[in-house]
Amino acid sequence: MDTLAELKKITQNCTVMCVEDDDSVLSLLHEALSGLFKHVITAKNGQDGIDKFHKNKIDLLITDNIMPVMNGIDMIKEIKKTEPKLPIILITAHTDTDILMEAINIGVTQFIAKPFTINILFNAIETAIQRIIVEKQKMLYQETELLKYKESYNILQQKLALKKQHNIIKNDLYYKKLLIYNDTKASEWLINIRYEPHDILSGDFYSIRKIAKDKIIIYLSDAMGKGLNAFISNAVITSFLNFSIDKALKKNDFDKERFFNDFFYFSKQYLSEDEALCAVLLFIDFEKNSLEIANFSMPPILIETEKRELLKISSNNPPIMRFAERFKKDIYNIESLEKMLICSDGIYNEKYCDYIENDFINAAFKNQFFKRFTERTITPDDDITFIFIKKIQYIPKWTKTYSIKSRLEDVQSIITEIEVFLMEMGMDAVFIAECITAVSEMTMNAYEHGSLNITYQQKNRLIKEGKYEEYLLDLEKQIDKKIAITIELFENYNSLFICFKITDEGHGFDTSIIKETMQDINLLHYRGIKIVKGIVDEIYYNNSGNEVILLKECSER
Repeated sequence: MDTLAELKKITQNCTVMCVEDDDSVLSLLHEALSGLFKHVITAKNGQDGIDKFHKNKIDLLITDNIMPVMNGIDMIKEIKKTEPKLPIILITAHTDTDILMEAINIGVTQFIAKPFTINILFNAIETAIQRIIVEKQKMLYQETELLKYKESYNILQQKLALKKQHNIIKNDLYYKKLLIYNDTKASEWLINIRYEPHDILSGDFYSIRKIAKDKIIIYLSDAMGKGLNAFISNAVITSFLNFSIDKALKKNDFDKERFFNDFFYFSKQYLSEDEALCAVLLFIDFEKNSLEIANFSMPPILIETEKRELLKISSNNPPIMRFAERFKKDIYNIESLEKMLICSDGIYNEKYCDYIENDFINAAFKNQFFKRFTERTITPDDDITFIFIKKIQYIPKWTKTYSIKSRLEDVQSIITEIEVFLMEMGMDAVFIAECITAVSEMTMNAYEHGSLNITYQQKNRLIKEGKYEEYLLDLEKQIDKKIAITIELFENYNSLFICFKITDEGHGFDTSIIKETMQDINLLHYRGIKIVKGIVDEIYYNNSGNEVILLKECSER
């Protein structure tokens, strides 16, 4: 170390203790070190040094050996029991080899022989202080590694909690349309959810449950508060809600009045005195065109009728709290329902609340509405959850239908034919490329997993073995099934949409099994659906899972 100033950079926040029975030497030490260390503590013998050591945080000890009451060596031995790594400089006028060896054995860092100069003292301190630097760096490294571990552990726990949240949430209509028959008249409905937690642990929970072929329950809640407390409360309440539904459906004795009451009384008893739960619970009976709502201080529910009239159903209850005694449930006729929006207060933020009604009225589907929201709200500051219910009804401007055998060659040929057709219809080149990617993925799904009934596990294994295409060509010879592709162009809410319906003659599959895959980007199963989901505006299946519908907004040249 070249200068005293550089040494001071290290020692300026340290405390040194000087133990010396000679007042003149002790005074010299105190004067020399006061400008170098933050604190200089002095003691006149070994026992005095021990007492002051236990009362202060000492970084460096400078001590004489021969002193009354207790000598330096005995004091060092005692101090080392508490602080074995403390750097020590021993000042001695004697050169007794036994004393020096004992001092080395008990961990003395440096030695100074009397008489000494200030430069000798500073050089000894410079050498001794290196151990302080090393020890502090080691401690800092250990603390940093510990913090990294704790942070990594906490992130893992939060991710596991988020996965648990997705398991608690239930959606019986995941990627499925709802087909309703009412007085021999059929109607199709999309019930879509957009769920984007602001933090890993979200206070928003939801469930969409199919009670019967024409009856559903929708639940959306937002626990008042942040973080773990809100998450746990909502997780328990949502779990109870779904358990009650599952139990009733299993026994075939679902009773909506009992269900509403059980939900309310369980929620209020579970919440602590300083908690509140904002939630909305809806029971929709499409057969009776009935909507029953208990809204506990959630944002208004927006409804658009077939005549494009906007209805705004406001909250009819305060938040659920422990001392609440009763709740109110209102009933509405939804015979003219065209679409509905149910959302948490993340949508009704300051930046967007002035636009929400107009954007809802002008949005044909969920993605259009969400696109408008994101354009106006760059960085949401809360969880974003909304449920968009939409009746599917339109008169196509034109329809084009294809039918092919379940043969790989036919699948590849029809994709080329569809691409040519879209070009002839004057579609934009980028738009065509995106459509062909989506249709190709879903047609191959229909061929592989629908017609040929190949599992994803089989596919992955055969691909790794380099035998997949050979296996397809052998298997398709044993199959006599067809794939139908229908293309339609229609207008809805002043927007043009193209619709692709891809139907196979297989057994279909349960769309709920792709839920985990869609939530975990690292899983490769159903990656085709992941790709398609990012291209089209809507993707959904029929009840049997053997027909997929793709909707994409477009413009004609």
